[in-house]
Amino acid sequence: MRRTVIVNGIKTHGEGNVDKFKRALTAAQIPTADFWYPRRGIITGGMRYFVRKDGKALYEGTLDGDHIAAHSRGPLIVNEAMRLGRKFGVVWYYSPAVRIDAVFPPEGAEEIYIVFNPTDDVINLTWLLRWLMPWSMFGAMGSHGAEVQLQSIPTHNIRHYTEIEGRNDHIAPYFEGENLETWVAAFAESVGVKL
Repeated sequence: MRRTVIVNGIKTHGEGNVDKFKRALTAAQIPTADFWYPRRGIITGGMRYFVRKDGKALYEGTLDGDHIAAHSRGPLIVNEAMRLGRKFGVVWYYSPAVRIDAVFPPEGAEEIYIVFNPTDDVINLTWLLRWLMPWSMFGAMGSHGAEVQLQSIPTHNIRHYTEIEGRNDHIAPYFEGENLETWVAAFAESVGVKL
């Protein structure tokens, strides 16, 4: 069975979000690996230099056919690894901080799922910050979905909204309670694992 590489977003190593997803996948007998990279902030996280540096590290630390689960800034890094020639299996992006008009490398994955939340305040704020930081690579795919669909890669936009009072809509819709169970089941099915 192919492994699933977990790629976190900015200002974290995943402890409050994707690590919960990783533990749930592991409990479901799905092999996982953590992609570690230095913490990046809102400014450095969107800089092309650091996206390319982290994407190269992901490229070098993965194998063709690895599955991906990436959150927030993580999809920017995954896109860069694909641009460098990595051919992933099934790729899941949760609230991707990627431009909505981003074009995925045509051979970069077998299939891509983009889970977006229109009320994701973090993605909406990051997108607005692009006006103050025009060099930033951040975008609003995490609140709008992807505009560009490639014939070579089946790409699925999945609109998801769950109101959890007092919780950040950037994390809770994916990595908390019943939502976590829902996304683990969907991920497992997409990679051919029966739970």
